[in-house]
Amino acid sequence: TIFEDVGQVWNFNVHKFHNYLCGNIIHANSGKTWNAAALFVAIARGLTDLAGIKLPRLRVPNIGYVIPETKTRQIDSSQAAYQRWLGDHPHKIAWVQGETKGSIERIYVSTHKCTHETDSKCAKCSQIVFHSADSGPLEAVKVDWVHGDEIPPEVVWDSVTARFSVGQPFLLIITATPLYRRFWAWIAKAFKRQSETPGTIVDVKGELRSSILYNIFLPDEQATALLAQWRDNPLERARIDGEYVDTEGDCPFDVAAIQRWQ
Repeated sequence: TIFEDVGQVWNFNVHKFHNYLCGNIIHANSGKTWNAAALFVAIARGLTDLAGIKLPRLRVPNIGYVIPETKTRQIDSSQAAYQRWLGDHPHKIAWVQGETKGSIERIYVSTHKCTHETDSKCAKCSQIVFHSADSGPLEAVKVDWVHGDEIPPEVVWDSVTARFSVGQPFLLIITATPLYRRFWAWIAKAFKRQSETPGTIVDVKGELRSSILYNIFLPDEQATALLAQWRDNPLERARIDGEYVDTEGDCPFDVAAIQRWQ
């Protein structure tokens, strides 16, 4: 689960700021986005545990924001994950109209305080709101949790961290594959101390790395094919193990071949 990495369990009962880094290219491999979606759907419903593990005790109902890179990525990744985990649990979807038709604006999630069936909403529903990073910073809202699906621009994440409510727990998670330095540089700096001891909490922040090889649902033959496909690729360690990889400034040509030509 999202809570365990090589046998190490994180305590989510304490107010923490988590960064969850995975070696992943699509949700079917390591499952980082879908793991986080399972966590936050459970929190939105007001559940106190998931798979036998205690969850953070946020107020019910609660409001959370999901921040995908773009509306297109939202539809293909995070939106699909949240809908999957909601399943037939009572909820109502507010769809975006116009050019981004097909994307969800927000989902009203029934809690134990609600009495209505699905496709209805009330003031006692939790809300899951989608706000793509390319829409700019979050302003004038108060939220209880935030899920960044891939690393957002620093200015967007800075605006997110100011959206807390006084006296209430505030849970933030980023699920990301650190492929290109121009995107991950700021977060590597912000989590420098946490990177030295992955899986532990330092100054209310933590970093957890996972590999596609940890995914028990990934068939062995597919894992073997992926390893072969990415072997000797400059981004191999990022895609497989979630390691920071810096290829910017590297020569795009085969250096050994050029030297032979010379």
